[in-house]
Formats: sequence, C-alpha cells, structure tokens
Amino acid sequence: MSIKVFLKRVLIITMIILIIISALYIFQDKQRFTKKTGTINFSTKTEEKNILVNKNGEWENFFVKGVNLGASKPGYFPNEYGVTKEDYLRWFNLIAEMNANTIRVYTILKPEFYEALYEFNKDRENPLYIIHGMWVNDNSIEETMNAYDDRIIKNMKRDITSLIDVVHGNAYIPQNSTHASGKYKYDISQYVLGFILGIEWEGYFVYGTDLFNEEITSYDGEYLKLEEGTPFEAFLAQVGDYAVEYESEKYEEQRIIAFANWPPTDPLIQPYEPEDYNDIAQIDVDKIKGTEKFETGMFASYHIYPNYPNFLNMEPEYTEFIDDEGKNNSYRAYLKKINNHHEIPVIVTEFGVPSSRGIAHFDSTRGFDQGNLSENEQAEIIPELYEDIVKENMAGAIVFSWQDEWFKTSWNTNDLIDTERTAYWLDEQTNEQFYGLLSFDTGEEHVKSYPDGNFSEWENSKAIINDDEAKLYMDSDESYIYFKLNIKDLDLENDSVYIPIDVTPNSGAYKSSLFGLEFDRGVDFIIEIKGKENSRVYIHDYYDYLRYRAKSLPSIQKFTEERTKDMDNFNYIYQYLMENVDIYIKETKQKLIKDEQIFESGKLIYGNGNPNSDEYNSLADFFIVGDEIEIRIPWQLLNFYDPSKQKVAGDYCVEGLNPKPIRISKIYSGINVKRGEELVYSSNLQSYSWKEWNTPSYHERLKPAYYSVQKMFEDE
Repeated sequence: MSIKVFLKRVLIITMIILIIISALYIFQDKQRFTKKTGTINFSTKTEEKNILVNKNGEWENFFVKGVNLGASKPGYFPNEYGVTKEDYLRWFNLIAEMNANTIRVYTILKPEFYEALYEFNKDRENPLYIIHGMWVNDNSIEETMNAYDDRIIKNMKRDITSLIDVVHGNAYIPQNSTHASGKYKYDISQYVLGFILGIEWEGYFVYGTDLFNEEITSYDGEYLKLEEGTPFEAFLAQVGDYAVEYESEKYEEQRIIAFANWPPTDPLIQPYEPEDYNDIAQIDVDKIKGTEKFETGMFASYHIYPNYPNFLNMEPEYTEFIDDEGKNNSYRAYLKKINNHHEIPVIVTEFGVPSSRGIAHFDSTRGFDQGNLSENEQAEIIPELYEDIVKENMAGAIVFSWQDEWFKTSWNTNDLIDTERTAYWLDEQTNEQFYGLLSFDTGEEHVKSYPDGNFSEWENSKAIINDDEAKLYMDSDESYIYFKLNIKDLDLENDSVYIPIDVTPNSGAYKSSLFGLEFDRGVDFIIEIKGKENSRVYIHDYYDYLRYRAKSLPSIQKFTEERTKDMDNFNYIYQYLMENVDIYIKETKQKLIKDEQIFESGKLIYGNGNPNSDEYNSLADFFIVGDEIEIRIPWQLLNFYDPSKQKVAGDYCVEGLNPKPIRISKIYSGINVKRGEELVYSSNLQSYSWKEWNTPSYHERLKPAYYSVQKMFEDE
C-alpha cells in the first residue's frame, strides 16, 4: 500500500469518527431539551400585588431593586454591541456591590453577556436576577402602524423564540438587524426573573392597530386569554401566550411576564394632556388573564419619570397632590393612581433623572427636571423618587440607567447634530446621554482640564495669544473646548472679559454695538465673563437656530440679499434650548403655557468641576483664581454638528432649519478686556486646530448617584 493511499484512508476514517462524535453531541444536546417530565417548573410567581421567588424550597416576597443595563459604550451604537465580557464582569461586580438584586436588559445581547452572567452568578448565594426584554424594530412600527402586520407579529414571535432559546443556552442566531447574533450555550434561565415583551408603544401605533382591526376584541389561548378588550390588547395577549407556550412546551418552564408600557399609553384617561399622541390610545394589561395552565402570573411594567408627559405638570389631580411630607408631588400622585388601577404587581421599570447641562422637560412640583441637574442633584433626586415608589407599594423599582449613553439624542437637539455620529463624542447639551450611574469621562485616565483652579495641565501648552497683558490657551477633547486665560491685574469686580469666536466663514460680524467691540474676523459667538453670576455665551443671531424654530422669540423679518451680506446689522443674543412647545388643555383648548418654553443654555455657571473636589459641581463652566480663568464650553453650544469630523452647522438663513453642515479645520479666538466702559485690551483672533477622531478616548467613573443608590437599596 502506498503512503498516499494509507494517508487517504486515515483521513476518511478520522472524518467518519468526527461525524459520529458530532452526531452524538447534537443528539445528546437535543435530548437535553426534548426530555419531558410532564411537570412545569417555575421559581418565580406573582401573588396578589407581590412577586415571589423560590429560595431553597421556600417562597419569599421579592422586591425588585434593579438597574437598567444598556448595550453601548463610547464609540459604539447599541446594534454594534461593543461591550465586552470583561466590561460585563466588572459592571456586575459594581452592580452587586450597589445592593441591587436585578438587572433589566432590553434585547438579546451578544453571547459574552450570558457567559459573563453565568460565571458571575454560578457560585453566588444571592445571584443577580435578570428581567429580560424583547425589542421590536422601530422602523417596522413607523412603516406599518399595525401590530398585526406580518413585519410586526411574525418577527415578534420569531424573536420570542430566539430569546427563550438564548436564556436556556440553546440557540444559534445568524446575523440580523434586530439584535445580537452568535452561538448561545450558557443556560442562565435559573436567573431570569421574568420577561418584558415589547417597547414604549407610541400612541398612534396603538391607535392605528385598533382602527385597522376593529373586529378583533378577544383572544382565547392555551395560557393567556382576553375576553373583551381592544385589538392591541388582543395582540399582546397573543404574543404573550406564544411566549409562555413556547417555553412551557420546549423547556417545561414558566416565568412571570409583562408588556412594556409608559404613561402615554397607560389605561388612564388624562384630560389635561395637551398632546394627542400622548393620550390617543390606552392599554390595560389587567384585561389579559392567565388560564389554569399559566402558573406564574403577570406583572405590569411602566417607565415613569417625574417630568413627562405634560399632564403631570398640568392636571390638578397630580399637581395639587400633597405627600406625607407636606409637598406637592405629582409623581407620587400618578404612582398611586396607576398602582390602584391594577390588580397585578406593578414594577416601575424605568425611573431617574439625567445629570446633564441641557434640559428637555420640567417638573412643575419639585423641580426634578429632565436635565440641567448636577450629579449631586441627581444623587439626591433618585432616592426621593424611589421612596415614592416604595411608599406606593409597588413591586419593584429599576433605575434608569447603569451607564451614560453617548449615542442618545433628544427631541430638542437632534436637529443640531449628526445623529449618525453621536457615539463618538459626548454632547453635554443632550440630556438623554446622562442618565447613568456610571460616567464615561473623556481621556484614557483623566479629563484634559477641569475648571477647578489647578492649572498644572496647561504647563506645557502653547498660548495662541501671548503678550505681557494677556495670554490665551485652547485645548479640546470629545466633550468640550477648553480655554485658559491670564489677564494681567484682573479685577473680577470691575472687569469684563470677552472671548470672540469665529466658527464658520459663512457668518459672523466684525463689530458689536452691544459690547462696543470691533474684530478682525467675522465673529459668531462671544463668551462674556462678567463676574460669577452674570457670565454667558452670546450667539450672532444670524447663526441662531432657535430664531428660525421657536415662535416665542421675536418674529424674523424676511432676510433680503442686502441684509444677508451685511452681518453687522445683526445682534448678539442669549442662547436657548427649547423645553416645551405650546401647551393647551386638550378638551377646552385653553392655553396653559404661552408659546414655547425656552431655557438659557448659554448661561455660564461658576464653580469647581473636578469630581475629586469637596465643592464639586458637574455643571460648572468656569473658575477664576487670581488673574487666571478656566472655561469649558460644550461643542454643541458653539453650533458644532460633529466635532469628531470637524463639522459645524450650515447657513440657517439661506438653507432653512436643516442646512448642509460645513467642514472646517480651525476656529479663531481672541481676547477683549473692558474695565468699566473703557476697553483696556484687545487682540486679533488667532487660530486653534484639532484632529479628527473615530475612536473616542474615555475612562469610567462612578457618579455620586451610584453611592446614593447603594445606600437606598441597602436601607430597603
């Protein structure tokens, strides 16, 4: 026999052996999930308004103390699944040390998440439980406006199948556009407290489903049924029944389930809600009942915040409610009403406030606004909201969220930035990015500069303006543009310091009658440092987005070609963010708030921005020591569309509200100093440049709220 024939036979025999081994493995693996005992196993269930967990054969009341875990970190959008196994293990340790007992996730994550959770929990007496969500594609919702469309209901059932197989360690998911993919082999089902199916349903989607399917008013399933309800409630009963049936029949297990909901589609009627889409349809999950075959039970899941929707700020039933501390408390009033409505347990599966510079909505009773709150204020507010939840006898509370999310946008800033690049820079003006207990601060080890009076980070920097009377340094990172000034013999009581900034070649004035200043370049912004309480950033009104958007600002005369060319005909004005639009009582059309509400985001806050300081204020914009001033300005406050690609907003006057962005390579800044009304120093504008980036630099930092949540969970 030739060596060639011998080797060929060896190869064939080896392949046969491998095929047999693989077949045996597949058979045994399949047997693991097909062997039937005829008994449904479950370790969680509901009883009246409580959730119970079986521990060592004993049923115990279980109050959910949780945190929502997102799927992203800087440099990644959620569908890119950039969080690693090492990240998860580190975070699980921190979350457990925070005294939480539950993590809520929104969708199927990549296999590393389940592997990390399995490793973390396997030797723990008190594991971290999971409430696992199942996401629904937003694009399909907008395209169909009908839950019974195949793109919704079929895909939802497919994803339910995948989700249940995933938590049982029995799935291979190919690449797809809905959630993560890969081989899932770690069985974490013993740690899965329950499932939440769906998302925050938009009112018009629920309304459309009800309108298109009027004949569907009931559902009779093996595990869930609806005797009489709306078409959308029947849809929920159907997909919920499918989930329970699939897990019961394939794995002989059940767990508690819920359907995601929020106040805009709650079962209550809100006559003071001004926005139709926030009260156009109702969902009442109490109408969905379990059959005798469903042994675990349902709970109601609500995302509830103190500052949205608007009926919380308008309806006397909420705004005039007095809590047991004698305070007006619309949040507590709503919790009481929604909990009283339900016979099943209610978990507040999202609550919190963001520690952001920008703001989107306000809370009229306690000032728990959606933004413009410091990290210390966030740390104080979250326990107050939690106390409201506990006092209203809810079944649990899940803080939103574990980590800050750079990719997020907000309704009042998403027109101003490139929403396809938000994951690469931190926008201090967008409140949605700052709900986390864990901050991703810029810089691999430390932030480039804090306004804190310590100027050591500037020692090796080169000034762009450098003479005996004044010096100006500039720097930047993924979050701010930094300025450091030295003004000889600075007199904070009498001096006004102006930093003119030229951002775009398409606009800007060469003089300002407001300040009595002249410039050598067209200036788009002016930073005015005028004492600790009266400093701000002004914008040239030609370049102000809000002048073209907000009805409450002075009406704009039509720009003629002549006026467009003469930028000096414009003024420098305050900078604002919109907080709200016109608000009416829906039933009576009575106007409650005149025109749009606006918030002066250009107002600068004096303080120490260093987290290591006892006087730490995360909202601090500038600090002064002697002759030296440190300032940090968020990129978006200077109309940056995407600083990572050196893009600024285009020409609103010529192109309207969505102008084509302009690419620049430099910005120009200068110094002007007035002592009283006398101009004592003036410089030409000099250039500052920075490099583009695609990989942001960051490091993790626990916010003060982490420690306040740690204490509140310990005390409960």
